[in-house]
Formats: sequence, C-alpha cells, structure tokens
Amino acid sequence: MDKIIVIVGTNHEFQWSDKCRSNDEIEKFRNYLSVLVKKHSIHAIAEEMNKEVLNENSQDESIPFQVAQSFNIAHQYSDPTIDEQSELGIMNEGTIEYYGQYRNNWSREEIQERIEKEYRKREAVWLARIKTLNKWPLLFICGSEHVTPFCNKLLKSGFIVNIEANSWTA
Repeated sequence: MDKIIVIVGTNHEFQWSDKCRSNDEIEKFRNYLSVLVKKHSIHAIAEEMNKEVLNENSQDESIPFQVAQSFNIAHQYSDPTIDEQSELGIMNEGTIEYYGQYRNNWSREEIQERIEKEYRKREAVWLARIKTLNKWPLLFICGSEHVTPFCNKLLKSGFIVNIEANSWTA
C-alpha cells in the first residue's frame, strides 16, 4: 500500500478546546478534519502534540484525537515530551530564546536558525513515530511553520504527500 500522508498546518490553539478560540472555531476545525478523513479514506491521525502539552493546557485530549475516535481509527501524539526532548538532545524554543537573548547575545537570525535546527530534530521524531504506526493514508496535523520542511522530509523518505492546508484557520 502507498504510504500517503495528508498534512494540515494550523495554529496549535485549534488542536484543543482553548479559551483563545471560540466553540464555533473549534467545531469548524473538527468538521474540517472529519471531511478530510472521509475525502482521503484516512486510516490514522497523528499530530504535533503530546499529553504533556495537553495537560499544561487543562485538556485531556486533542480535537484530532476526538475525530479519530469518532471514526474508530488510530491516533498518535507524535511530538516528544520535554523529558524525551532532553534525552534526544533537542532544545525547546524557550530555552534557545533565553540563551540567545540573555546569555550569548545571539542575533535574531542566529536564534531563529537554532530554533529551526531543533524543529528538524523534532520532525525526525515524528517521522520515526508515524513509520512505526504504519497506517496509511495518514492525516498529520502540525504547526504551520513545519508544513514545508516536514513535507520535504517525508518526500525524501519515499512518502506521497498531499498538503491540504499550509495554515488552516477558521
């Protein structure tokens, strides 16, 4: 079977019932994902998210998780936790910002380059995890800034990629 991945880039606030987004906006996102599941005959949903982030935002589960449940298909939180990132030598954005601004006097460009480098490491983890999940076609939801580089990584790994949204918004 072809390894097909459908990508949706968005703001993470849509991935859970957040106070920053109205119920109407969240429902639009839920409906959008449901349409994609049907349109592409999706067998699994994976996302740039982990339980730790959900808990920090007083959430038990994400909207993509709920959509997967409603279709009785597999779901995966693909993003490594803070502890996993530490074990893998991945620095988070806040740490890079802090060291760049207050400890090392890095330029804005250097800070951004370092953040991008760490993003690529996280994207490699997502790729490994979705390969392990091994359910196709797969719908992947991530932050908009990851769509193009993650798509390129997937294409280099032999996946067929369909970008449905670079930056979905309600």
